[in-house]
Amino acid sequence: MSREQFGKVASILYLFANELSARAYQNVQQARFISERQRAETALKRANEQINLLTSITRHDINNKLTAMIAYLVLIKDNPNDSECKTYIGKIEQIASTMRNQIEFTKVYQDLGSHEPLWQKIQEILPYQEIPPEIAFKSNVSGLEVYADPMLEKVFQTLLDNSIRHGEKVTMIEVSYVRESSGCTIFWQDNGAGISDQEKTFIFDRGYGKNTGLGLFLAKEILGITGVEIQETGIHGKGARFEIHIPSDMFRIRGSQ
Repeated sequence: MSREQFGKVASILYLFANELSARAYQNVQQARFISERQRAETALKRANEQINLLTSITRHDINNKLTAMIAYLVLIKDNPNDSECKTYIGKIEQIASTMRNQIEFTKVYQDLGSHEPLWQKIQEILPYQEIPPEIAFKSNVSGLEVYADPMLEKVFQTLLDNSIRHGEKVTMIEVSYVRESSGCTIFWQDNGAGISDQEKTFIFDRGYGKNTGLGLFLAKEILGITGVEIQETGIHGKGARFEIHIPSDMFRIRGSQ
């Protein structure tokens, strides 16, 4: 083979190799795009199911509360001079306040799943600006990104609110994470009063709690959009410890911790 022929063959092989490389890259990008779309569609479907369920439950609850309110109004109307009227009015005010909280909550909840999940840097969405000066805050989540609903930031705001409201004597909060064979776990831990074993089962239920009873429920729902789970594993009297379990395909580490 002459040098000229060799050069032509080499040139053809070079072009062929470049074409194969380009096609391989396109295939990888296409597969990645399809994977992202499938994850987004699954998350949207799960969000719609959760919203439909909550809408049904809320409608039922409000209807029951309206029935009770009407009953108290009838009692007042039939016996306007009854000494119990003041008690009835107080009951009506309580019912109205609960209904208002439910309606306000639905305004927030309706945003759940309204936008596609996205990759979020945990270090950048922690509620630094809301931490009281008397609480020392330490985070060790640099480089960790989680694929979640855009409302993920609200989850950490809720955990901070829980530490402040119910921790009683919190002076330290630490956020960290650990990689596991099944995925990744984020830890939110404080040194406050902690949560009793009896409460651990119910704190994520809708309506349970000392305040509106909706914060931790919403946090659980936000995380659930992309299959992320949360539980409380702290020791009562030694502080609260929330564990956020993230599936292996819903987190990634960028750079070093």
